[in-house]
Amino acid sequence: MPIAAAAYRASVHEATGYSANRLMLNREVYAPLDLVAGLPPGDLEHYESADDFVVQQQRMTRDVYASVREHLQVAASRRKRYYDIRVKDHDFQPGMWVWYYYPRRYLRKSSKWQKAYIGPYLIVSVLPPSNAVLQKSKKSSPFVVHFGKLKVFYGTPLTDWRSTTTSTVDMPSRHCDPGDVTTAGHPSSVEIHLTNDVQSVPAPVEDQPAASDMQLPTPRLKRHRRPPKHLDAYCLH
Repeated sequence: MPIAAAAYRASVHEATGYSANRLMLNREVYAPLDLVAGLPPGDLEHYESADDFVVQQQRMTRDVYASVREHLQVAASRRKRYYDIRVKDHDFQPGMWVWYYYPRRYLRKSSKWQKAYIGPYLIVSVLPPSNAVLQKSKKSSPFVVHFGKLKVFYGTPLTDWRSTTTSTVDMPSRHCDPGDVTTAGHPSSVEIHLTNDVQSVPAPVEDQPAASDMQLPTPRLKRHRRPPKHLDAYCLH
């Protein structure tokens, strides 16, 4: 196993264009043949001081990782192009409701009895050539998925929260007759008649109980604390 791992770290990666040793150690690891025969004269590195060594290492690290980023971008574009070739052409538009392919595996349960699609989700926007932004509700977070994981929802369309507007309620006028108060929007449905016979009159002073006749709340008795049973044989002072 160590020999296979050493061979893997010394091989050049297709996506990055460099070996793992070159990216981690900023140099290639010496092979046993290099230790026996020695390195060619052009591969020997000479540094004037420790500061010169640090500066050159930083420069080589920046150059290598800049090249790696370019290689990874090319590799990602190539993988996406190959993946999009197998995807069927779909005409997904913003505002459509779709199912999202999100399989979940459970123990001791066959996959044919499980739901592979969840949703429905609303397509908020489309990112050409083959991506869409989905959102399930107004409070949920949108996320980006590929067209290959979507399926059209043919059920009853749900409410699109993007097109809803706040409805205003008609309030009754301030100058309406205080004797007749009607419900806003339904003038003939319910009517409440207020008369001047019933008025809120404060109670007379003589009917109110005097302060001396009022009963004060009795204080709560203190709890009697008893020692536990296992201390009966001891004399407690």
